[in-house]
This record gives sequence, C-alpha cells and structure tokens, in this order.
Amino acid sequence: MKEVTAEIMSVGAGFSTNADSSIRINGSDWNHNMDQLSREEEKRREVFGTEEQAALKNTIQETIRDSMREMMQESMQEEKRWEQE
Repeated sequence: MKEVTAEIMSVGAGFSTNADSSIRINGSDWNHNMDQLSREEEKRREVFGTEEQAALKNTIQETIRDSMREMMQESMQEEKRWEQE
C-alpha cells in the first residue's frame, strides 16, 4: 500500500507519469488500464447506478488519505528518532 500511495503522490506532484507508475507498480499499460476501467465503470453504473459509484470513490479516497496520514506520522517519528541520536 505504501508503494501505491508513494506513486500517487509522485504523479500528483509531477515527479512521475501515470504510465511510468503503472509499469513500476504491476508492469501494466496505463492506457489499457484506463480503457478497461472505463468499460467497468460503465457496466457498474448500469448495474448499480451512480450512488454506488460515488460511495466507492469516497471509500478509495478515504483509504488513500488514511495511508498518507500513516506514512506522514511514520516519517515524523523517524525524524524525531534521528534528532535524538
């Protein structure tokens, strides 16, 4: 999870591209992933409607936020340990 969060942050900050991150994470092709995700989202909307889609998106965003918060806390704790040495 940390690797994925790091890739998300790297892309968001402009240090990497989605295509490069896809390769590093699981060796996949980003364009193919987007095409497939588009088809899956369309099917999901047909089956579940848009409310379920919004709930899923919120869950994903919360998970990413929690992971980033955890990484930041770990980083801060590590910095404190270094300062104490």
